[in-house]
Amino acid sequence: MPQIHTLTDIDHEIAIECGNQLAHKCSILDKVNKSIQYDLNRTNKDKEKVTKHTYQLIDEVKQLRSELDALTSQITCKDISLNESKIKIHTKLKEMKAFQSKIKVSETRLSSAQKDSSMKESEIDYLRLIILGSNYLP
Repeated sequence: MPQIHTLTDIDHEIAIECGNQLAHKCSILDKVNKSIQYDLNRTNKDKEKVTKHTYQLIDEVKQLRSELDALTSQITCKDISLNESKIKIHTKLKEMKAFQSKIKVSETRLSSAQKDSSMKESEIDYLRLIILGSNYLP
């Protein structure tokens, strides 16, 4: 005898089938949801690590900028000191050249004076001889 199903039996079977399909889809969605939650948690942890690392880098950059400013200031001071020293050296070189010129002029004058002096000495010696010679003359 063929099975006779009533409308209620068919509705009941369809409802069970739909419930089973719904339960299966819910199970799949639950797995997907858990996977998404896991990924979200991992992403949040990664974000926290990146944020922490970013703040560390910001602090490091601030420190490096401070060191750079200090070094720049030192270099500027040394450049100023170097330029001042170059100016002093240049001034001293000019003074040395002026003194060298004065020394040459003084040496030339000294040499001339020594020549004049030796001429005068020889003239004085000659005159002495003449004077001394005249003392012996009657």
